[in-house]
Amino acid sequence: FAWYPDNADQFDVLLNYADFAMYTVKHSVKGIALEFDPESYTNNSYLLSGREELNQLFEKQLVDFAFQPIVTRDGGVFGYEMLMRPKLKNLRGINEILNLARVQAKLPQMEELTWKAGMKFYDAQVKTGNVSVEEKIFINSIASTTLSDADISMIEEMYGQYLDRLVIEMTESEPLDQNCLENKIKIA
Repeated sequence: FAWYPDNADQFDVLLNYADFAMYTVKHSVKGIALEFDPESYTNNSYLLSGREELNQLFEKQLVDFAFQPIVTRDGGVFGYEMLMRPKLKNLRGINEILNLARVQAKLPQMEELTWKAGMKFYDAQVKTGNVSVEEKIFINSIASTTLSDADISMIEEMYGQYLDRLVIEMTESEPLDQNCLENKIKIA
């Protein structure tokens, strides 16, 4: 529900607010009625507006990666954490994108993008001499999903020479699934 004139006095704005309340219910506790909450809308309105941008992210692999060095006590580089940086106009934070992927049941596409784009980026960095294959490479992986067997085979075929240096870091936003964990261990 969204209330006239308390929430808005223009029909299209009121309808948008009611849609947001409905969308919130649809992706949380089904079968209840919910009033529009302006604070929740301010914090989460990207859930409605970001649908198309998320699709573009997946289709065009609109991400870059930053390499964050992990240093040893003596100052040497132990490895690099690959931090995904979306190249989108409105969705800039990785947490927003993960939330949006979660509510749209697109975490498998997010996992696939992370691995394929991440390993491609890493391979390019090695080939240009920006990173050494001697250091570990840390990749973030969604704990509750895994790559398909075909994607795992492709990763092994294209990037097998790097997999012994790979450290898989599980995201904390999803519960750990034992079968997914076992599939991830096969990669590394």
